[in-house]
Amino acid sequence: MAIIVTFADLGARTNLKTADIVPLIDAFRAHGEDPTVLCRFATGDAPTHARGMVPRWLHYIAKVVEYATFGWFSTRVFEERVCDVRASRYISRSDDTVVVVYSLAFPRAIRAAKHSGKKVIGVATTAHLQYNHELDVEEFQHLGASPPPPKTFDAYRDMLDMLDILVALSPFAGATFTDRGFPAERLRIATLDVDTHRFHPHVDALPERPFTVLFPAASIGVLKGLQYLLDIWGDINVSEKRLIILGTIMGWPPEVYRRHQRRIQRDPTIDVVGFVSAPEDYFAQAHVVAFPSFTEGFSRSVAEAMASGVPVITTPAAQGLIEDGVSGFVIPPRDSAALREKLEYLWRHPHVRERMGDAARARICAKRRFGDTLWHLYRELKAS
Repeated sequence: MAIIVTFADLGARTNLKTADIVPLIDAFRAHGEDPTVLCRFATGDAPTHARGMVPRWLHYIAKVVEYATFGWFSTRVFEERVCDVRASRYISRSDDTVVVVYSLAFPRAIRAAKHSGKKVIGVATTAHLQYNHELDVEEFQHLGASPPPPKTFDAYRDMLDMLDILVALSPFAGATFTDRGFPAERLRIATLDVDTHRFHPHVDALPERPFTVLFPAASIGVLKGLQYLLDIWGDINVSEKRLIILGTIMGWPPEVYRRHQRRIQRDPTIDVVGFVSAPEDYFAQAHVVAFPSFTEGFSRSVAEAMASGVPVITTPAAQGLIEDGVSGFVIPPRDSAALREKLEYLWRHPHVRERMGDAARARICAKRRFGDTLWHLYRELKAS
């Protein structure tokens, strides 16, 4: 039997990781395998073999400490470490032969699996961390700010070396690993699923005005590219427009943050909503999604836009299943002029928006299921 390690919550309580891991569990079950799932919390109607790694009492203590230290102590980081330690102990004692680690935040679990003779499939939910750090430094310098302090990645590379198979969530993300020495023969690509029943095209036609652009994210660091959309928003030649920003801006250089906050506050056409639990309600309002991110493992926002039948303007890093000129537009990162041009083009050509939205929906519905890909990789390793 397989072991799946994840930071997802299963059962009555859910989190952002739940939507990724449930289809994977369902795919294994459809093939007659009921995997043991080591998750953060397992509550209510969680799968039979789900085991919560973080006791609820410990979670509440951590939240109190985080509050008392004004956020200096991170509950998430602490709980990831608790999950990693407890999962590693379980794996060391188990007789299972293959471990699937969903995200590379569990180095102890991976090490325990290898030391006990198990095969390991690791799913990278981001691009290579060294690549992301290099981009961070580059972007901070581009913005005229002091770059983040240097980091070392020796432990990260050692962890990657222990994986029998690394699954990247897009060809772009996969290339960031092979470019840094990961063997191409141990790399596989599998794109995540999206709930096409929850995210679907809006039934009623949207009014042409205001022309509504959606920027969807959960947390918005400088590598999401929002600053380049804000730079040109006031100059876009559209008679009536509206920009909806989902997510929380964090980690920006202070002066850059203050400058863009002033711009947002002065512009009545910009609406910063923050984190939302029902993003489908906002995709239903959007004519276009603009997501000029510099780096993504796999952009769930882009996939949800496609399922909602909304054309996307994005970059090669977040492109995923978007085909340039067919289901959206793919532009270079930092290219504000290209972003403005594509937004104005899609405003002037509603029939193109409709055609692209239909193509996006068809493409996301036709993709191979993520869980099926992982199942076949599991069978391959188990047979070997």
